Amino acid sequence: MAQKLIFGPAFRAMLQANLEHMSPQGLERLRALGVDPLGKLEAAYPAEQWAACARLMAEDIDPGLPLAESSRRLARRSIDAFADDLVGRLLFGLTRLIGMERTLTRMTKNLRSGSNFHETRLTRVSNDPVIDEVWINDVSGLPGYYLGLLEGGMFHTMGFMNRVTLERTDGTEAVYRFVRVPVKPGR
Repeated sequence: MAQKLIFGPAFRAMLQANLEHMSPQGLERLRALGVDPLGKLEAAYPAEQWAACARLMAEDIDPGLPLAESSRRLARRSIDAFADDLVGRLLFGLTRLIGMERTLTRMTKNLRSGSNFHETRLTRVSNDPVIDEVWINDVSGLPGYYLGLLEGGMFHTMGFMNRVTLERTDGTEAVYRFVRVPVKPGR
């Protein structure tokens, strides 16, 4: 298989959304990992390098939290900032039009916009309530980060928050569960 890559724009979105929260020492540690957070980024980075930077950022910004939670928060800030951007507003507007079902079935394409190696699989677990599971082939050792991406994506797609949980990990893989609660009229 070709080298696993995270594309520069996806990396930039994470950096831009989180740099203001980093310590000067954390910024220097990013530079030591080969990424100038204030400079021009490469077109793509090895997934291992991206994961090391994401881990460093999560630990620098939220040093007292477990990595699963600090990386989830890192991803949520990234998605929330993206949703406030013009392109993000357009993209999430489109996902609201096509609905959560189609958005979940297009998860591989969504993740592939920022990488060259992600694969996903959607499985319906229940119809009442609607429960889906999404398997992701490789979460780069950061299942909490991907949980934050999925939570943020659901929130900005649906306009409200249903539940997304990390069900299990196995090696590089992870399975996330989406529980969708219907919105009652008048709410």
